[in-house]
Amino acid sequence: MQISCPTLPNKSFEKKLQTVYVGEEVISPCEIMKVIPAFNQTVDSNGFKLKHAPGTLQKKAIHEALLHFKYKNFLIRNIYANPAFMDSEARIYQFQNPEGFIPFVYGMFVTDGNGNLIDYCCESSKLKIRKQVLVSLITAICTKESVARRVHHYQH
Repeated sequence: MQISCPTLPNKSFEKKLQTVYVGEEVISPCEIMKVIPAFNQTVDSNGFKLKHAPGTLQKKAIHEALLHFKYKNFLIRNIYANPAFMDSEARIYQFQNPEGFIPFVYGMFVTDGNGNLIDYCCESSKLKIRKQVLVSLITAICTKESVARRVHHYQH
């Protein structure tokens, strides 16, 4: 699913992003989104429908995702052995500004398959503005209840 970019405190980034992909894998200059299968998913989703041991597909997808995301330890800490992902897929989002040779990352967050925010992290340099951008995107993508619980938790 695609949604229009929410109103962001950084208008130039808002113009670049334009569309946000929700629950749909994408690698673009402004957004990277990957879906990690549940631990208990044992049949692959490609045309072959091969059966695997529990955890195999999740582990493979995490290793592939590590190639694309900046905060690898955050990703591993929030998905591996997390009971939320035994029967639910994980969705990983990273938003970045493609200005310059190396894009800077506003931050990334992880949701479950229902769009509940599990956790998020922000780049520490220019934290205030980057967190405002990321929280605007989290609010547009995640369930209201999970945003209220997780985002407000970090603001205390």
